[in-house]
Amino acid sequence: MPEIVYGFAEAFTKADALRPVWTSWSGRVYRPGLGPHAENAAVALLLEQLRQIPPFEDVQTRQFVPYPDAPRRKCDLALFGGAVWTIEVKMARFRGDNGKPDDTSLKDILSPYESDRSALTDTVKLAREKRVVQRRKKAQELRQEAEVRTRRAEEREAVANEQVEQARAERKHAAEVSERADRVDPDRDD
Repeated sequence: MPEIVYGFAEAFTKADALRPVWTSWSGRVYRPGLGPHAENAAVALLLEQLRQIPPFEDVQTRQFVPYPDAPRRKCDLALFGGAVWTIEVKMARFRGDNGKPDDTSLKDILSPYESDRSALTDTVKLAREKRVVQRRKKAQELRQEAEVRTRRAEEREAVANEQVEQARAERKHAAEVSERADRVDPDRDD
């Protein structure tokens, strides 16, 4: 995880150093830098830089990846390498482009309400996602264990069935030998 954090910090710094300019849908042009960009646009710029930093150049990255337990909701970013990382990004802006304090910044980070899409609720989503992934993994492990146990049971049943057949054959052979003994026994009255 530290590698991801450091990689993101470096990519963020490089993307910001390019001084990209954000223009709102209304046509307002903001000062250069990542700060004013919408979250998704900032993440896209960050990813362009991240893909140039070792070891991330070989890691597949995607934005808007659906959560397994809620496919209509999407995480901000996913990294697909040795492991899959689902990442939520939160642009914490304590001051606006005009330099004045942003009175919604704490809500954007700490609000417990899902409708505010805060860092806190993003953390809850990621925790749910992790639980879902862990449960799927556990279910897969249990299914594999069940398959192994079923195979073992079938093998033991086959051995047991073979031994039952051998025991029946032995009993039959014993009965035949006993009959022969009775026939050849001179002390036996028939």
